[in-house]
Amino acid sequence: MTDSNFINDHINIAKDIKKRICPVCNHISEKVFDFFSQWIYGLAENEDIQKENADAHGLCPFHSWQLVAVGSPLGISKGYGKLIRQIANELLKSSETQVKAVVTLNSLINGAKDCRVCIIMRKEESFYISKMLNFLTVEENRRLYSASGGLCLRHLQIVLMEITDMEVVRFLMTEAAKHFAAIADEMDSYSWKRKTSQKHLLTKAEKDAYLRGIIHAVGGRQSCNQFQ
Repeated sequence: MTDSNFINDHINIAKDIKKRICPVCNHISEKVFDFFSQWIYGLAENEDIQKENADAHGLCPFHSWQLVAVGSPLGISKGYGKLIRQIANELLKSSETQVKAVVTLNSLINGAKDCRVCIIMRKEESFYISKMLNFLTVEENRRLYSASGGLCLRHLQIVLMEITDMEVVRFLMTEAAKHFAAIADEMDSYSWKRKTSQKHLLTKAEKDAYLRGIIHAVGGRQSCNQFQ
């Protein structure tokens, strides 16, 4: 199973931005979900994938725990058995000296640099942002963007680092300020209605404003992990 299977060049930004959350974060989250949907089954049933996982020393800690959260005890036992046994063998072979022991231990713990899910995330992020940059060069597309929830701060920063047109820079910064102010108003309205026992009058936007506020401030749960 190659990671390139999960890179999708069929992106519809005009459709994506209607979801009112950062479209880059959302895209990354969907790609990670697609990966796990196939990877978990492969780990449990395919010996070649089990060996591939063992040779790569599994995933980073964050995505290993995510695998546990979405997988089953049986599937993980079948899929990770080879890796756990391989770790035992490598530890035994590296006990002669302290230096060899430390080097081996370091190689056995995957970070974001070598985790296959983190690699997919970085590729997807870069690809999607390149599409977003092209999208924003068209005035009509900027009108669509203005009606959306916009980018989170991290992805806004990455996009702005690639833009030299000050008109577009000012547009994106102004829109970001507008989006954050609107979310803050919805959060205040949510709090007031809860305080005054008007829960039945809450709108969908007010109910999820807190989540959109966090996503826009720090990035989605998936996309922010690679920056730890």
